[in-house]
Amino acid sequence: MKKKPWNEMSEKDILRLKRDQCIKCVYLSGQIGGNKRASSNRVCDYIAIEGHKRGCSPLECVEKGIFKSKKGGGRNAQKQ
Repeated sequence: MKKKPWNEMSEKDILRLKRDQCIKCVYLSGQIGGNKRASSNRVCDYIAIEGHKRGCSPLECVEKGIFKSKKGGGRNAQKQ
C-alpha cells in the first residue's frame, strides 16, 4: 500500500491496514461486539497497555519498532 498521510486515508485504506498489519499485532484490541473476525471495530490499545502514547501513526509502527507480533501461529499453527 502506498503510504498517505494518516489524515488523508479513507476508511477503506484504514481497514486494509488493520487487515494486513494490525491484526497481527499484540496491541490490537479484542473484539468489541459484533463479528469476532471484523477488524473495523477494533482499535490499537498501545496506550492502555504501555501507559503512554505510541509516538507514531499506525503507518509507522513497524519501521519505528512499535509493532509486536502476536505469539502463536493462529489458525495455520500445527496442532499437537
